Formats: sequence, structure tokens, C-alpha cells
Amino acid sequence: MDNRAFELVSLTCEDGLELDALWVTPPNPRAAVVHVHGKGGNFYHNAFLRSMYSNYPNRNVALLGVNTRGNAALVEGKRGNDVIYVGSARERLSECLLDISAAVDFARQRVDRVVLQGHSYGCDKVVYYARANPDMDLVLISPANSITLQERYFSFSRLKQLLTGPVDAQSVDGWNLAPRGYYGVRTSAQEYDIPVETHVLKAMLDGEDLTTFDYAEDPTPISAKALVLIGGTDDLQLGRATDAVQFCSKLIPRGEVVLHARGDHFFCGYEAELSALILDWILGNAAHGQ
Repeated sequence: MDNRAFELVSLTCEDGLELDALWVTPPNPRAAVVHVHGKGGNFYHNAFLRSMYSNYPNRNVALLGVNTRGNAALVEGKRGNDVIYVGSARERLSECLLDISAAVDFARQRVDRVVLQGHSYGCDKVVYYARANPDMDLVLISPANSITLQERYFSFSRLKQLLTGPVDAQSVDGWNLAPRGYYGVRTSAQEYDIPVETHVLKAMLDGEDLTTFDYAEDPTPISAKALVLIGGTDDLQLGRATDAVQFCSKLIPRGEVVLHARGDHFFCGYEAELSALILDWILGNAAHGQ
């Protein structure tokens, strides 16, 4: 018998922005997971998420999937009575504090224990939030080295030179987007451009938006407990999955880092196994009072 309850909810951030979210819960959950999607993602698209909406409640764990202000590229949003536009083309990493705080507050009003889960660039956001909120338990799925990915797509130094002067930006419905080919992903298997506003790209290059998982640097550790899941065939690791394991072990000394030999960036074909690994860790920690 399926005893899950589904509720589409609206979360209001401290700055007034409203976020759409899906709350799926069993009758008496032992814990709740807040899921933070990757760049341009959402709370429903990835197959592993659809698996989690089923598997988590079956083991008495609720799941809140949130469309952050970084969902899609440009999307209509609401702040009070005002219509505004948000999306990954406009967001900054620091704004994740507003989105995640609203989601965690919602979950904590319903369940005592809340675990923060991120995927891809959502891992950067989760770690950023955890530095300001060290009491959170974390699950990181497929973190990626954003600096190396950008360097592979377009040289940092060359990009900074181009952005110091006038930029021939593309005007899309009035949005000042950086030219195609400035920001995106290039691996051995895929290549795609990521829309971004020019001033946001400039700020990202000069700020900390891309530096959370810089494998070339020694990270400043965080104190949170965490489970980190890295796929051995994840193309976005650019052949450096073992480097990711070593880096995450330094970043999260109290973490458990798992290298899944056959997992790709989305753990395609291993969605149920991914859910089981995460649930075992969440419920195991609770059972042992960790």
C-alpha cells in the first residue's frame, strides 16, 4: 500500500522570492531530506530523483525537492506582487543561503532531523550553506570541479581579458547574455553552452562561485558529517574521479566518500542503488546517534 502524501508547496525566501517545491512524506517520517538541484536543474527531471520520491518514503524518510532561483536558465518568478526573472543565467552562489534556508525551515517545522542533499552544482551550494550552518548532515551526489570544467570550455585568462572591455553580448528578449561559447561544458562525450548574463559571468570569475571543488587547491575543511557519492564513469570529472575522492576526503574530514565504479553523473541505471546507499547512511547515522 502506498502511504505517501504529495504536496506542491510554495516557499518564501527572506528576500521575498517564492520558490516552488514538492514535499513527499510518509505518515511519521524519521528524517527529511532537502534536495538542491544542479545548475539549471529542477526538482523532478533526473531519473534518480523520481526513484527517491518513491524509495525515501518507503523507508520512512520524507523528501523536499526545491526549484531554487537557479532553476532553468531564465524563468518567471514572483516576489510579492512583482513578477521578476530568475534562473541559472542570473544567480550567484551566495544567494543559495536564501533558498536553502527557506527549504530547511519548511522541513524543520515538520521533522526534527533534516539532511541537506545536493547534486552537481547543488553540491557547491550545500557546502557553501554548511560553512554558515555547521550542524547540518550532508549528502553530496556527483560534485564537480567547476573551475577545471570552465577552463576546458574557455580559458579563464582569455575570458577575463575579453570581459574587461565591451562585450558583444546577445540580446534575448532584452537580457544581456554573454556570447555563446564563453561559459559551458566540454568533455570527451558532450559539449554544450550554458546561458549566463555578462555581468554575472564577470562576477563569477572574480568571486568564489566556481572554487568550491578546485582539486588543485587544498580546501578549507567543513565540520559537517557527510556522505559523498562519486561516479567512476562521471564524464564531468574529466577522468579525475580519484582526485575528487581525495579532495572531498580533505574537504569533509568527517565524511564518507564512496566511489561507485560504474556510476555516471546521474547514476543512470543505478538509481535504486543510489537511494539505498543514501538511506542506509542516513538511517545508520540516526541509529548510532552520530
